[in-house]
Amino acid sequence: MLVTIFQLEHPELIRASGDENCYNDYLVFKIPTLPAYALTNTRLNIDHTLHTDINFTCPPYELVNDTMITPGIAWDNGYQSSGTLTVYHNGIKDYTMLFPHIKHKALKRRLARFALEAHNAFGSQSWMSYCFMVSGVIEGLLYYKFHCQHFVELLELAKYDNIISNEEASLLYNAHQCCHKIQAYKCRETIPDRKQAIELSALYDRLLKTKWVSQDSSNEKRITTLIRKTKNIGPGNNIFTIL
Repeated sequence: MLVTIFQLEHPELIRASGDENCYNDYLVFKIPTLPAYALTNTRLNIDHTLHTDINFTCPPYELVNDTMITPGIAWDNGYQSSGTLTVYHNGIKDYTMLFPHIKHKALKRRLARFALEAHNAFGSQSWMSYCFMVSGVIEGLLYYKFHCQHFVELLELAKYDNIISNEEASLLYNAHQCCHKIQAYKCRETIPDRKQAIELSALYDRLLKTKWVSQDSSNEKRITTLIRKTKNIGPGNNIFTIL
């Protein structure tokens, strides 16, 4: 059995029409990739819950497709409510379902294949293959968001948009360079090992669970502005400085 954890935050408040009674409120948490998992059991942990005289009570909840629904009265802070949903599962049913926001069918199929190969490589401790496949998945996610074909620029954009840190950008860059280290004359150069693969797996897990926004015209304008700004970043902030 496998385990993964989803962070719950920023719920939508659903109120019965014309009913001001807070006992009829519901909080709806969006979990876009939840349908991808073959669930066997789940457990809800919340940061602010309804307290009783003897203990605290975890509220009832229901999973419906890509949402978790729970009574709003059980949460102390309404819109500020947060917590985690621990999911016990037997694996991914369909790897394309890890990318629900991607509308480009060919790209979605390609990323799903990379994700499956990354899963198999991790299980067989093929660290170099794992790092290369994961970097391919993340490049695809960033490409779909920013519409930029150059990996280094994608990393700069992701840093500027607070998607990844400087250290994570460096980790991704090194993983992406695996394909250039198979030549015999580069035998003295380091290649990804278990430590790097484990570090990358944490970033990969977080980015797969990110609530990526589907592209629209307003977002494309914002991205164009971001690209212009990153091209004007000083040398101290450029990715080539940190690698």
